[in-house]
Amino acid sequence: MSKPMEFVRSSSGEIDPELMLRSTQDKGLLDFGSKLAVLMNDYQRLVQPGLIPELVDTSFAADVERITHVRRLERFAERLYKDRRKRSKHFDEDLFGEPVWDILLDLFICEGRGRPVSVTSVCIASGAPPTTALRYVSNLVAFGLLERRGDEGDARRVFVTLTEKGRSAMIACLEETMSG
Repeated sequence: MSKPMEFVRSSSGEIDPELMLRSTQDKGLLDFGSKLAVLMNDYQRLVQPGLIPELVDTSFAADVERITHVRRLERFAERLYKDRRKRSKHFDEDLFGEPVWDILLDLFICEGRGRPVSVTSVCIASGAPPTTALRYVSNLVAFGLLERRGDEGDARRVFVTLTEKGRSAMIACLEETMSG
């Protein structure tokens, strides 16, 4: 008989599925534990900073469903972004320029994965010249869709994040686009 499941956190604070189930030899339980660890880490990462505001005051089952849905939207956003980049292999990028959409897609994808995005990275993701991309970032900040925050470890670097308004708008737009 195997021991009860132990939740073990890695040094980064995330639940580690390998360590979590080290007391059992049951492969099925290990697979289940791995899936559970991924879900709990997603839940912790998305609920704590309020990236999905709708998760407040809901049941865990509803939260799991919402997180799963947002993960599908992130994969869809990634496919859209990659498809847009593929076009530039065959056509001049100036023909299809939508730097603002590329910025929003990139931020949505990166934030969902818990990766901070610097202004420099956003400018590169936009596919626009740096001065143009910076102007678009400023416009998105003025519209309340993005916010800038300094890097506590490096005063020269500035990060960009979607605001609650920006993330909600991205979710709504991606849902509508995905549903056809």
